[in-house]
Amino acid sequence: MAALTTKQKERFLELTREGWNRSAAAKQVGATGTQFKRITNRTSSTHDPDFTVRYLDAIAHKHPSKDAPRPTDTVYPPPRTTTDAGHTLASYITEDEQARFLEQVAQGVPRELAAREVGTSLVQFNRLARREPGFAARFADAYAEGYPNYQDWLRAKPVEFISNGNYAALRDQILIHLPEAAALRTSRHEVGGVDGGAIKILIEQVLPDLPGELIDQLIAHVEAGGQIEPAQIELPRAS
Repeated sequence: MAALTTKQKERFLELTREGWNRSAAAKQVGATGTQFKRITNRTSSTHDPDFTVRYLDAIAHKHPSKDAPRPTDTVYPPPRTTTDAGHTLASYITEDEQARFLEQVAQGVPRELAAREVGTSLVQFNRLARREPGFAARFADAYAEGYPNYQDWLRAKPVEFISNGNYAALRDQILIHLPEAAALRTSRHEVGGVDGGAIKILIEQVLPDLPGELIDQLIAHVEAGGQIEPAQIELPRAS
């Protein structure tokens, strides 16, 4: 590429004083913005110290002309605020959404369901907690307050779990969260146990609030050696 001429440099400085940006001014004189960038760069082999001083002076004393082209606005795509699954990213969870989430957790609503209600996932709230100690502290307080309520919620769920075919999920949650199931957690045999004994204990001692007819059906079924399947259990009709 040919070296810049004195005429090109002088015209470039005139345009710069008139408010032209480097790229547009360089193009106007038949050169490129890169060429002028290089001659003002001290590390470049084409560096021109005298021109560099004059260029800086032109910038300092420019008087934009109405004929000067406007700089091209760079258009960036909008920042991504959700995951592929549509969950709001941790950085974009609003204060109001945080408050709604924590309020539900404090009421005993499972954290996954509380997160879903505000349009995101528990993963994103966990990320938010790792980034913001203040939120993490409020999250811990809400969880501690809501855990007894969650246990009560869990005690009220057997009929719904069983009717939806989720007996195993119900059993696992009870074994994890309810203190009255401690004996089953320390048992060496799986729930189902020898001759269904552990499930009988689960039904009689852990689920005392189930309707009496349902308890009788479950126990009779276990004593007969059968597996508990929702289709085999007649759930009481709501009155």
